[in-house]
Amino acid sequence: RQMAGVLRFAAVLMLFALFGAAPALAGNSQVFVDPPNDNEGGFGFASDITSIEAVSADNGDVTFRITLVDPPARMVTGDELDVFLDVDSNTQTGNSLGFDVLLQARGADGAAPSFFFCRVLSDRTMCETGIAGFASDRQTATSTHVVEFNLEQSNRTVYRFAVLSQYTGPSGTVY
Repeated sequence: RQMAGVLRFAAVLMLFALFGAAPALAGNSQVFVDPPNDNEGGFGFASDITSIEAVSADNGDVTFRITLVDPPARMVTGDELDVFLDVDSNTQTGNSLGFDVLLQARGADGAAPSFFFCRVLSDRTMCETGIAGFASDRQTATSTHVVEFNLEQSNRTVYRFAVLSQYTGPSGTVY
């Protein structure tokens, strides 16, 4: 990403977690905290994941809220945030790590990010644009924003998931 003539790098951060959705329990929520300023050793200035909140509702809906810190407090061109889900608890399906679903946000300068729901197969990933209400990116404080993904009526009892934040520079280099 370019800002004031300085190329800024975003970190690649992957967190693996197991989240029990337990739809029968009201307000089931779990927060995973990541130390601040650990993107590119603190020199990245962008897309630093500071927390991930996973919430389930009584009806089985699941929400993932990822808090990011970066100076524009929004996703810009080159930013990508991926939430990988293992929805069938079978490491033999999906990609090489067993993830079957990808929730993705891609930044855009001067516009809202694009949000995608993807099915991950062993040989390809098939994505479609998320429907209204599927995802959002909202500023919550100076240099802080939250990307939220909502899954309706998923009725899963446990999710294994990983979150990846990355930035692709103008030359195509991924950071």
